[in-house]
Amino acid sequence: MNKIKTIVIGLILSALTTFAYAEFRVGITGSGVSFDDVKGSETTSSQTETDTLEAILPSIFVEKGFGPLTLGIDILPYKIEGETVTNDQSGSFVDSGSNNVTVDIDEHYKVYALLGLGDSPVYLKVAYTEADVLTEETMHTGSSYPNAELEGTYVGLGAQRDLDNAFIRVEAGFSSYDDISVTGTGGDDDANTVTVSGIDGFEAKISIGKAF
Repeated sequence: MNKIKTIVIGLILSALTTFAYAEFRVGITGSGVSFDDVKGSETTSSQTETDTLEAILPSIFVEKGFGPLTLGIDILPYKIEGETVTNDQSGSFVDSGSNNVTVDIDEHYKVYALLGLGDSPVYLKVAYTEADVLTEETMHTGSSYPNAELEGTYVGLGAQRDLDNAFIRVEAGFSSYDDISVTGTGGDDDANTVTVSGIDGFEAKISIGKAF
């Protein structure tokens, strides 16, 4: 999957450099995200955990403008490291012990199209998002969980102010990601499947870029 992702990103960057007369832009973005009611459940438990995910995520972008249409790619050039969650079942009569699980997000990128709305500074933006979900666990049962792919879409509305060979954008949008399910292997005979759902919410962005 990582090889396919590398090929896709390479093709996008190649397309961005193909048109000699298109405007080339690079920049940085700061995104504030808030995902409410993210739910986590597992087949070996009747409980469902609900949480709110909030973060500020800086990223870099590369794009080319073709008149009112802009095509680009936005990349988080770092790993989003999650906290280690511990589930202590030392007092249980069955499967007694402690479980430690850490989930990280890596190679997060967003391929987008931006369309200017007439002569106004307002634009519409749509995007496809993908990332790797990396799991690292220490389970008292000896089981382990595979990594997974996170896929989603984004729709936003923003405004751009042009400066001398530079620009500033403010934007608000909504992201929605597919549910993730991973099934543990090894350990006892009862394979546990963990599902995360409801990964969607609002984003606010501010970007600063330079045109060449």
